[in-house]
Amino acid sequence: WQSTGASGDAFEYVLVTPVAKLADYDGPGPLEKGLGPQGVPAWQMKAGSLVNSVRRFIIRTRPDLSFATQRTGAPKLAVIHSVHVAPNRNNDYENYLKNDFVPAMKQAGVTYLVSQTVFGGNANEYITLTMRESFADLDKGPVLVQALGPEAAQKLTQKMPAGAVVHLERSITRFVPDLSIMPATQ
Repeated sequence: WQSTGASGDAFEYVLVTPVAKLADYDGPGPLEKGLGPQGVPAWQMKAGSLVNSVRRFIIRTRPDLSFATQRTGAPKLAVIHSVHVAPNRNNDYENYLKNDFVPAMKQAGVTYLVSQTVFGGNANEYITLTMRESFADLDKGPVLVQALGPEAAQKLTQKMPAGAVVHLERSITRFVPDLSIMPATQ
């Protein structure tokens, strides 16, 4: 995923790699398996000259808080929300997502994916992706307003427990198929 330049860091890339279990980190990583122990330092030197900073997170996907539509191809854009929840308010936020927000996203027919930061960042952070097909989709307005109408969308957002969310950042990112390895479709 690459920042679109329309919002967020214009040179930011997000690399997503699935990990079946944390124990996978006990052995050599994919780079070392592919390049060998002597090849990794050379790759790191070369790659390090091309980047300003690297930040790594381990996140847990939350299918129980998500809704995915059937896709016929790779996603194009995603609106990313980095949601910081107040300490001890995770249950309030998750209940709102499960009982109110995700059903509205299902009604809208839009893929909405939620993950939660486990290591490398704020332990009360949730990262959500709302998949969109184009910037023209974004011109139509917020998904909730499109699906429910302005009045119902406002009522839904007012159901969010007061004080549960302490910080929210939103950006747009574009999927880059040329830089991606996707699982085989079945």
